[in-house]
Formats: sequence, structure tokens, C-alpha cells
Amino acid sequence: MNNRLQLTAVVIARDSLRYTPAGLAAVEFELEHRSTQIEADAARLVQLNLQAISFGAVALQVMALPLGAASADTGQAVQVVQFEGFLAPARKGARLSIFHVTAVHGAQATG
Repeated sequence: MNNRLQLTAVVIARDSLRYTPAGLAAVEFELEHRSTQIEADAARLVQLNLQAISFGAVALQVMALPLGAASADTGQAVQVVQFEGFLAPARKGARLSIFHVTAVHGAQATG
């Protein structure tokens, strides 16, 4: 069973790059997603913000992405990116989840 999650989103907030005790780069960030999905033969607008984290080379890729807001009415292009990864508890025993981003694909400007 493949439990991989793919999400097209914009990075809207990002913490500073840090390093784990093992020396691995890490960054926590927030994603904003907007799309229209079909459910029960009806179009549904989906808007959500999602907490995310990445490690290693992917963390460095995330740090290089510009911050934007897909919902902003500024008329400026924002960088929409395909993120791939998995959901896991934010902390041991927590009910909240965090998106562990393991790959970043296809940065493209929209607006």
C-alpha cells in the first residue's frame, strides 16, 4: 500500500533553517493549498493550510522557495509547487498531524 501524499501548494511561512543533533538540515513551514475538487458529481472549493517539515537536501530546497500566498489579491505571481511526502503525528502521542515533505517538484509561477 502506498500512503504517499502529493499536494500542490504555496509556502506561506517558514522558520529558520536549523540542524538536528545528527547534523541534518531541518525546516518547519506552512503550506497553503487551493483547488477545486469533484465530490458526488459537484465541484467543491478546497482551501487549507497545513503545517509541514522537511529534512536534508529537501529542507534546503524549501529554504530556496519564495514565500507567497495563493489567496492574496495582489496580482503578483506566486510560486506553486508540488510537494510529496507523508502525514505523521506532530509529536509522539499527538492527535494533530504534520506533513513530512520528502520531495519538491515543478516550481511554477501563477497569478
